[in-house]
Amino acid sequence: MPEISFNESYRQIRAINDRVQESEKAKDWGAAIAGLHELLDHPCAHHQVGACEVWDDIHELHKRAGDYDAAIAAKREAVRTGYRSEPQSDADIAECHFLAGRRAERMLYSPTSGRGHQTAWERPSDRTRLLAERRCEHCGYDPKLLKGGEGSGRTNRHDAFWGSAPGRPAAGLPSSLVVSLAWFPRGEWEKATARWYDLLEDLPADHVEYSHRIEAHLERLARAPAGHPMRVAPMTVEGLTAFCAEEGEGPETREARSSYVAEIARGCDALTWPPACNAPCWCGSGRKYKTCCEPIPTAPE
Repeated sequence: MPEISFNESYRQIRAINDRVQESEKAKDWGAAIAGLHELLDHPCAHHQVGACEVWDDIHELHKRAGDYDAAIAAKREAVRTGYRSEPQSDADIAECHFLAGRRAERMLYSPTSGRGHQTAWERPSDRTRLLAERRCEHCGYDPKLLKGGEGSGRTNRHDAFWGSAPGRPAAGLPSSLVVSLAWFPRGEWEKATARWYDLLEDLPADHVEYSHRIEAHLERLARAPAGHPMRVAPMTVEGLTAFCAEEGEGPETREARSSYVAEIARGCDALTWPPACNAPCWCGSGRKYKTCCEPIPTAPE
């Protein structure tokens, strides 16, 4: 049996991450680095955090602290655990050698040394998130439960679908239900609100505020003692109207939207929530989850 619930695992990871952020704000690099190592050592780290991204953060903190050899070692560990970037990771190693006054080593490691150091050192834009897709004995997390679910839909003002996860053989998460919450990505939200005005009765027109409202509601649902696995179901106007045309329903109704969410939940297009702290935020902002939607306060009951 799991020692803790998935929700408790998430709360523990989030608490560690909060301490890391506070240490960073105070420029206590040693404490921040220790906190990131604590994240990596957590029994649930294999599914809660991307190790390569955490190692890259450790690299950055060592660099801020002026410990360039430790920064280089952390970057190499990030690469070993799956870090990929453009320009190549060697550019960051070259920068560390240069800051340490080792110009010869810098020239050996810089993949673009002939074009000048400004290009070689720009921040990477693509970070690979590698999480181990295996069951966690500590909290009961099971990736098999997040592949889709069958069951009758249930709706609420946020167009959610509650479906039972198929083929759950033994005790895993405390409940067999998977909760999927509807969400229109940027661009689709603007199309949807222009077409169906009722969406703005409860939700803001601004897409950032809308995504934050969805995050707050997800956090409230996650507090439920049952600890249901949760996902975000990205909807498109075209997909919704096509689905409703097949089903003979009107896309302007909450019931139709919830049915469409159920269809997304049964497939492979729903997004697992919450993401790892250092993973890209589910809302598509391009920022890390920990600095984007994660700090949003939980919605009131």
